[in-house]
Amino acid sequence: LTIMCFYFFGLSLNVATIMTFSVSFGIIVDATIHLLHASKEKFDEDELNHAIYMPVLISSLILILGFCCFIPHYFLPISQFGASMTLTIFFGAIYDLYV
Repeated sequence: LTIMCFYFFGLSLNVATIMTFSVSFGIIVDATIHLLHASKEKFDEDELNHAIYMPVLISSLILILGFCCFIPHYFLPISQFGASMTLTIFFGAIYDLYV
């Protein structure tokens, strides 16, 4: 999904944007591991909300907002790095919390 958004937002594939995939996939996999562990353990709905879903959601939102700060940067690779990280973490959080 992020690669498809590159076309719509005018982003290019360069060293900075390619690097975002390894970094953001690591962040997304960490959240996925927490969610998979919670599915193996039989937590009740309240424990899932407090211990898993809210921390994953809040940390994803903080990362998205943090990387959004790079977008207005005048140096294009930094700007595109921020946009790529924002998009990838956004789509990863939606996927993790939906699936």
